[in-house]
Amino acid sequence: MDIAVANYGTKSLVWFLGSGNGTFENVGTYGGSFDFSPLVIAVGDFNNDGRSKIVVAYNDIDHVDVLLAQDVGSFSNYMRYWTGPRSYFVA
Repeated sequence: MDIAVANYGTKSLVWFLGSGNGTFENVGTYGGSFDFSPLVIAVGDFNNDGRSKIVVAYNDIDHVDVLLAQDVGSFSNYMRYWTGPRSYFVA
């Protein structure tokens, strides 16, 4: 199990990898490049390719961004999907 944290104030995400023994390792920060502050995130393998994705929703914004996993603990640049006004939550 891993942990992803949305940092609203710094427009970034922090990713912690689970070690399997109840501890986690901080493997880095993604961001500073978001146009807006992340409000809510969801993590999953949405297209069944065996790699995690992070969906990021923002406050009062009309899109979500999806980050695709690359190597362990790293993600690609985001892909943007337009959702309509005020996409507050993702599941």
